[in-house]
Amino acid sequence: LDSFVVLLSSMVAAAPSLAARIPGCQFLALITGRENTYFERSFAALGVDDAARESAPDTAPTVAFKALMRDAAKATYSEMLAVLVAAEWSYQSWGERVLPAAVQEPFTSREWVDLHSGEYFGSVVEYLRGLLDEAAATMTPAER
Repeated sequence: LDSFVVLLSSMVAAAPSLAARIPGCQFLALITGRENTYFERSFAALGVDDAARESAPDTAPTVAFKALMRDAAKATYSEMLAVLVAAEWSYQSWGERVLPAAVQEPFTSREWVDLHSGEYFGSVVEYLRGLLDEAAATMTPAER
């Protein structure tokens, strides 16, 4: 979650206007609140304490994904948006697809689907896609 927060907050800071920043700030507040407690509650329910979480090595795909987000946070505004759109739109596509069959229990399964589907999350993806479209309109063909 930390690498994602770094990327999203970097994109918000680089956004061209207050109007472009506000939805990103609202999403940032949500993921550092509700989604963060989701992870904490899930680890507790699965019997994984802080020490175990800190000592367990990340798998290679996780290392690469975290590095991608950290690298993108230092890149151009358009590159930040490209990574965010790819990640969040993928999550939304998956969340919407599995939502009808998602089980209620354990909460670790259902809440993950709920966090990545529905009207609000869809609006976040649309917001990010809109920003990327606006940024792409100002780019040269070589930049695209």
